[in-house]
Order: sequence, then C-alpha cells, then structure tokens
Amino acid sequence: MKTGAKKLIFCVFLVLFFIFAPIVIFYSLGYRFDFQNKKLVQTGGIYVKTQPKKAKVFLNEEFVNFTDFLGGSFFIKNLLPGNYSLEIQNDGYGSWSKNLLVEEKMVTEVKEVILLPNEIPSLILDQKVIDFYSSPSLKKMLVLKNDEKGANFYLNEIDENPKKLTASAEFFFNINSSFKKINGVFWNENEEKIIINSDKGFYLLEKIGNKKSKLILNPNIKIVGFASENKISYLDANGVLVIYNLEDLTSEMIKTKNKDCIWKNGSFLCLDIEGFAEKIGIDGKTQKVFNLEPLSISDKKIYEIIAKSNKIFVQENNALWLLDQKNIFEKIEINSGFISPAPDNKKIAIFQKENPEISLFYLEKDYQQPIKESGQKNKIIKQKDVSNIFWFDPYHLFIQKPDKITFIETDNKGKINQFEVFNKPIKKAVYDEKKKAFYILDSKNYQLLVLFFSF
Repeated sequence: MKTGAKKLIFCVFLVLFFIFAPIVIFYSLGYRFDFQNKKLVQTGGIYVKTQPKKAKVFLNEEFVNFTDFLGGSFFIKNLLPGNYSLEIQNDGYGSWSKNLLVEEKMVTEVKEVILLPNEIPSLILDQKVIDFYSSPSLKKMLVLKNDEKGANFYLNEIDENPKKLTASAEFFFNINSSFKKINGVFWNENEEKIIINSDKGFYLLEKIGNKKSKLILNPNIKIVGFASENKISYLDANGVLVIYNLEDLTSEMIKTKNKDCIWKNGSFLCLDIEGFAEKIGIDGKTQKVFNLEPLSISDKKIYEIIAKSNKIFVQENNALWLLDQKNIFEKIEINSGFISPAPDNKKIAIFQKENPEISLFYLEKDYQQPIKESGQKNKIIKQKDVSNIFWFDPYHLFIQKPDKITFIETDNKGKINQFEVFNKPIKKAVYDEKKKAFYILDSKNYQLLVLFFSF
C-alpha cells in the first residue's frame, strides 16, 4: 500500500476516533439524546423491590424483566427524564401500578412493593360469638359466646400457629345474672387475672378455671392498670390516683389532682390539672417532670396521656400534642380521631375526623425516598368512617371500617395502591403483627375469623 493511502486511512480513523470517542464516553456516563426535546441529557433509572420475589416488571405497558429470585429487586437503567408507568404483576396476586417521575442523574426508588394474593387465606375459629378480648401478648383470648347455656365467657389460648384456638378452651362463667354490658377487659402482667369493666362495676376473674367472679369496684372510675400481681390502680371521678389491694380489699391514695394517668414500665405517667406530665412512683413521689412549660388545661375537656414510640402525647377531645425535643408540648394535629404508631417508632399514622383523611407525622428523619424531615406531616389518603388503623410493616397500613378492611401503601409518589382484604360487617378486629394474623368478628354471622398474611 502506498504511503499516501496509508496516511488517508490513518486520517479517516483519526477523524472517526475524535467523532465517536466522545459519544462512547458520554454514553458510558449515561448521556442520551432526547429527540423530543432535541437536547443531550443524562439518564436516570428506576429501582424496584417486590414481595413476593420473581415478579413481572412492566414499563409503559411493555414487559421488561422479572425481579430477581434472591432479593426481589430489579434496576431499570438509562431512562430519559420524564414520566413512566410502572406495573408489577405476579400470577395469583393483585397487580401494583404507579406513575413515576425519572429525573436526570437520579434513581427513583420503589423498594416496598407488596402484592397480596387474590384469595387471602382465612379460617373460622368459632361460631355464635358476641365479642372477644385479646390479652396484651395476644397469647390468650376471652371469647363471649351466646350458646345453649346463655351468654358465657370462654378462655382460649392462641396457638403459636394461629390457625386454631386451643382445643381445651375453658368455660369461665355465665354473665346473665352479673351484668348486661361490657365496656372492656384488663389483664395483669402474667395474664392470669382478668378484670371486666361492666355496666354494674368491675368484676375480677382470678385464675384459669375459676368460674366465679366478684364485684370489686364501682363503675364510676377509670382503671389505670395492674400496679403489681395483686394490686390494681385507678382514677376516681375527682382525679385521685388510687391503688386497690385485691387480697385485703384496702385502698391507698397515691396522687391527687390528675386529668389522666397510665401505668408504664413500673411507674405512673400522669397529666396533672396544672398541665404537667409527670413520672410518679408507686409510693406517690414525683420522679420526673417532663415538660418545661405547662399545657393549657380546661376543666370542661377530657384529656388522655399516651406513651408510644418512646414519645409522650396528650390528646384533648380532637386535638393532639407531642412533647418535643425541647420538652415543650407542640400541637401537631387538629381534629385528630386517633393515632397509631409505626413499628419502626419513626412515625405515627393519624386519622383526622373533620375533613377525614389519614396522614403520617414523622418523629424522626426518614431517608426512604422521598426524604421526610422530623416534624413533617404527609397526607396519605382521604378516608371516611375509619374505625382503626393497624400497621402491617413500617410502609403499609390496614384501614378498618365498619364493613371492610383495606390494605394500603404509605408511599404517596403518585396514586396510593390499595387492596380490599375483607368486606363483611365488622364488630371488632385485632391484628397480631408478629404472626401476621388478623382476628375479626363478623357481626352479621357472629363468626370469629382469622386472616393470614404470612406469605
């Protein structure tokens, strides 16, 4: 080959190198040409993680791939900035979908996608049930049935596998001659003693197999909790905190001038009439005052002090206060129906009665995308007639209404995915987060059921 031809070929390849080398470099750095906007942009991506694993991933209605069988994740890379429709499917499960915004040099994350089975596994535990009362550990259940003997209490132990109540459910006692209305049940620490709050007063059931009950206190009090194995604490109508000995039937006054008290970790947490939250020992001595400035207290309003998620709350009628890091009560919500703390203790779900909606209030900074700051409140979904809120995990809720239970996500990027898991009249529902089991009383058929979410 002649020298001139060699130089020509070299020059051609040199020109091609200078043309394509930047293109390759820019491509490897994630740059693409956006023909719609006629400019060079850096791409982004979508990272998705699903349960169950090995789910089908669709982007803009086109199948992309499966999430991996180990971690259930998949990364869609090199996406031009813009809006994308993401859908997750799996045979036998409901689908999940969301419109997501992808930005330059950013990865949009959806790391908590849960698909529920089309058929939620369930089992009928008992029939002819009027009501049920679970112990704090959810290991025991007091079931009120209307059978051939009348209205009777039966004590059941819940198996570690919650598909059954123990076969040796014990008859407790017949309530026909005792009282007509039950307002609640209180259990002692080892769950061997039970106090029933009725229309006629408070009745004590002492141990398993004891079919007798005895009236111990009149109905015009509020039970605070068991202060020991044989001592029950209560607030009387005048706000006096009292400890009542169940053995010798004697009373001991602990503290006066209270709006509300609870028993927490071996001591009392009280809100007094001056607006201070105090830790009170069983001897009646003040061990700690939590707030530096008093909360404004009205004689005409009802107050409830709440200790959850390592935080102290005060609920007054429909307003809610949180004791902040400066030890001052901060008003965080107006017209709050109730709160439900998340299992990670980083946020609480709030149901607001007026202009009914469910929102999340963040107690700590949450780094889950998008990042939420401490003290931030995010609206999740508008909902009416909410009876209760349960957490499935830190990112999903069960919403109980009088006639159904709905499973919803808390990720409010785009629409909120929700799945109806139960649609019959409900008198009561209790969720066992550890066992992923939902105990539900069907008020139409008087059936006690359990739904299983451990899949």
